[in-house]
Amino acid sequence: MSGHAIGLNTAMAALGVLVVTPLVPRMLRLLGTRQFILLSLAASTVILLALKWTDNYYVWFPLRFFLGAATAGLFVVSEAWINQLADDDTRGRLMGTYAACLSAGFATGPALIQFLGIDGWPPFIAGAGLFA
Repeated sequence: MSGHAIGLNTAMAALGVLVVTPLVPRMLRLLGTRQFILLSLAASTVILLALKWTDNYYVWFPLRFFLGAATAGLFVVSEAWINQLADDDTRGRLMGTYAACLSAGFATGPALIQFLGIDGWPPFIAGAGLFA
C-alpha cells in the first residue's frame, strides 16, 4: 500500500474518536456507566481480533473507526469517573497515578512486540487479552 493509503486508513481511528466523543454522555444515559464500559471493552477486544482475521484494506476502514470510537469512550468515561471520585485534596495525586498507569499501558504494546513480534496471531491475541 502507498503511504497515502496507509495514512488514510490510520486516520479512521482518529475520526472514530472525533465522532463518538460528543455522543458519550447520551450513550451513558442509555446504557449506564458499567454497561458502557463493558460494551466498549468487548468491542475493542473483538475488533482487534477482527483486524487480524482480515487483511482487506477496505474492511479495515470501519474496523479502525469503531476501534477508535470504543477506546475513546473508555478514555472519556475513565477520566471523568476518576475526576468525579477525587476531591480537591486528592485530584492531583489520583490524576497523576492515572496518567502514570496509562503511560505504562501505552509502553506495554511496544514491549510486547519485542517478545511476540508483529507476525501472526500472538500480538493480536495479547492485545485483545489486555482489553478483555
